[in-house]
Amino acid sequence: MRRAGTLGEAADANKPAQRRAFVKSAMIRPLFLDFRRRRRGSLGVSKSFTPIGDRLAAILQRTGYAGAKSAIMNYAPVYAASHLSSPVARYDKAMRLYLLRSLLSPIVSARWAQFIRRYYRRFEAGPPPARVLLKPVRSYVHLELGPARRFEVLRDHYRLFRRLFSRDCVRRVCAGDPIVVAELAARKGGVYRLAIAASTRVSMQREGELAIYLVKRGVTEPVSKLSLALAHVDGRLAVLIGGLQGPSVGHKREVIDATRELYGLRPKDATLIAARAFAEAAGATSVHAIANSHHVLARLSGAAKHADYDAYWRERGAAPGGPLGFVFPPLGKVAAQGAGRAAAKAAIVGAMHRFVTAHARAGGARAP
Repeated sequence: MRRAGTLGEAADANKPAQRRAFVKSAMIRPLFLDFRRRRRGSLGVSKSFTPIGDRLAAILQRTGYAGAKSAIMNYAPVYAASHLSSPVARYDKAMRLYLLRSLLSPIVSARWAQFIRRYYRRFEAGPPPARVLLKPVRSYVHLELGPARRFEVLRDHYRLFRRLFSRDCVRRVCAGDPIVVAELAARKGGVYRLAIAASTRVSMQREGELAIYLVKRGVTEPVSKLSLALAHVDGRLAVLIGGLQGPSVGHKREVIDATRELYGLRPKDATLIAARAFAEAAGATSVHAIANSHHVLARLSGAAKHADYDAYWRERGAAPGGPLGFVFPPLGKVAAQGAGRAAAKAAIVGAMHRFVTAHARAGGARAP
């Protein structure tokens, strides 16, 4: 049995025999074959995906998972509604992946779909996208977490987020709207925006729920982005950093230019400082960062899929330990005097504290 070693709790217990039998059952194969034929168009565009849902429901009822039908079908309108024939709708990759993976963890998938649907509806943020529905049935934050623990981590984050921040802030983040935290004046008249948004907006949905990213005004590609989640660690509020990324391939020049224009402050340093300031302003007692061996992409073969996190965290003062592998000390004072790099750091910390204060729910996030 694998050990998760995260959030101070043991890994999930072995799956019950009933669930193992369900996953290995030969009844699953027709679902995949049916889906594949429909995807290739061999049954015609006008054909509905409803039979897949009906067959899934029948299987779930036989194996004790009847409650999963309504959740799966509610969140699969693309495939459940016979009148939809748009190629964009039919070939939505995230929804296809959600439908197929939900078969392997039907109970967790149903519980999460019910929870997040109610959450989004409560804050009038529209229906949750497929990439949000997928979260508990894919690797999330820590490589060794099982579906049940992923669900617990996700639910904990959303409950804390609702408790700490205002209704408008929660609604905007869930709706996918970025919120500008600061505009940093740079050399040559440039301006860099530090923003916070849902992690799905910057394709970091497997590494956390909130993304803090730095982007040059007038440009769409961030030069640095960091994904985090709120959690309880040892019964106290903490921030979990699940990933830190630069821009996509071919944008290395932009990172070099940003470092020069920000007086030597590297973009990834800027987002890390912002994350630690966010934790401090929200009243978190610790900041945890993911180790290489625990990252959700650690098992991918071939070329490295992410930076050497271990070396970078150590370079920035983190010590080994905690549920994710590394723990940062308190941020401490950031000198506001002077110009250049020190001033940029101070501007980030001050702006993040003001952001948390301005968007705090009454009696929620702590304003230092």
